[in-house]
Amino acid sequence: MRRFRKYFSIFIMIGLLAAFSSNAIAGSTMGNGISNSNLQYFGYYHMDGYQTPDPQYLPFVGQLESSNVAVFSSWSRGATLREHLDLADDNGMKVLLNVYDFFFSWNPGGMGDGSGALHASWQTYWNDLKQTLSGYEDKLLGFYFDEPWWCGVSEADFRMVTEMIRNDYPDKKIVSISAVLDFDPQNTGHSMSSNYIEFVTDVGLDYYADDWETGIHDHYLQQLKNVADQNQQIWLVPKAFSRNSNETAQLLQKHLLNNYKIAMNEPRVIGIVPFTMPTGGDWDKGLYEFMDPANPSYDDYLKNIHIQVGKAVLNPASNNLFIHSIDTAGSGNGWSRQGTDIKWTAPKAGKIQISSVSSLARNGNGSNTVNVKMMKGNTQIWPASGWQSVGQATALYPRAETTVAAGDVIRFRVSGSGKKVNWDPVIIYTGER
Repeated sequence: MRRFRKYFSIFIMIGLLAAFSSNAIAGSTMGNGISNSNLQYFGYYHMDGYQTPDPQYLPFVGQLESSNVAVFSSWSRGATLREHLDLADDNGMKVLLNVYDFFFSWNPGGMGDGSGALHASWQTYWNDLKQTLSGYEDKLLGFYFDEPWWCGVSEADFRMVTEMIRNDYPDKKIVSISAVLDFDPQNTGHSMSSNYIEFVTDVGLDYYADDWETGIHDHYLQQLKNVADQNQQIWLVPKAFSRNSNETAQLLQKHLLNNYKIAMNEPRVIGIVPFTMPTGGDWDKGLYEFMDPANPSYDDYLKNIHIQVGKAVLNPASNNLFIHSIDTAGSGNGWSRQGTDIKWTAPKAGKIQISSVSSLARNGNGSNTVNVKMMKGNTQIWPASGWQSVGQATALYPRAETTVAAGDVIRFRVSGSGKKVNWDPVIIYTGER
């Protein structure tokens, strides 16, 4: 993910969506009391900077107290790497170190054909790295490879390298993140095998298309689980960058929260690492631009959602994040229903921000009108007055901010001849650090 080619070409996407349109796979279903006791890591990519070492992101994220892991690229080496490992440790984070470039060349689209060949001096690079890491092992969570099969690394070379690392560092993780093309979406008969990742302890997948409603994200997760047949643990990689004006803060929130829902429903998931914090590469704006109050793209809602999701991962009892579809299938943790309305009862006093997992859209066909609004008691808090109409293709992300006392009720009202709308509210307490 140092390089960007996360979307399929248009013809691949059309084929995939057509395949799912007739029989869409259901999204993650949250049963009563959903939780994942294995989920324990939250952090971000490129925490040591992009292309050149940059230590600013570690203290910035550290002061939020919502991350315990940092993914480092291979820009920092020698004494600089040690300094960054110390800085990560000072800010409560262990490091996943990307070591792809220590071993392999890079040929995107190589599909395991060996074109991502071993460097002639890979043994020297590895021995130098081990010397650098000597005495710093307790600050290292493990080693990371970015899309090796897609980048042309052969099965024999990858198995040799990962087995060697397992022998040299038996108590460290070896994480391999796959590209979607590893799973042969075009049915060419050529895909990454289970043998390829036999010596890997953890796996993951990056897929950033905004097609959550089709169920294809769940489909690729299942394919990853099938290939990772040694019961490897799983990392999720939400989109946290924006390449154009259509990729808004609300869209990035959608990616984070849908990944969080998957994590809560899949016990093999142990970590969430949004990509990426800095701006750079051909992904354009990194998350830092949305989280830094001095930046024109700053978005208070997105920043607070990231903080509270991270805190919920690190401490599930933090009790500042309430998601309707996760909290006891929408009928617990303060949530209840009254007809077509959703209600949430505040467990404590404080300032809250209200938003949604995804954009609101009316269910079903036809032209029936659906109207929505939010109330706190008898006071309307969104929209400013009247009702907000919802259509099938409406990209509507309602947001509101208010204060509550313990026992106050927030009501999400639905009215109209159809009365069917996808609305998955999210409520966070802000100012809770």
